[in-house]
Amino acid sequence: MGIYPQPNIWQCGPFALKHALVTLGVLKDEREISKLAGTHWWHGTDDLQLGRAARKFDCAPQAVGFADGLDERPQDDR
Repeated sequence: MGIYPQPNIWQCGPFALKHALVTLGVLKDEREISKLAGTHWWHGTDDLQLGRAARKFDCAPQAVGFADGLDERPQDDR
């Protein structure tokens, strides 16, 4: 168990979570993460599935972005 390239194109989410967990000191196998997330070879893993798997390891992901797709960050007043 370590950091190495993912073996296929449909496990990018579980591999990203695996590497994030490593930074928190949690070592988990990507196959276990994939199983918990419900990853499928045809459609991979969506953000909800990945969040569910992260919570199983006491890791609460934070949503980032804007719901309407517009960038509404405050303007710099310089």
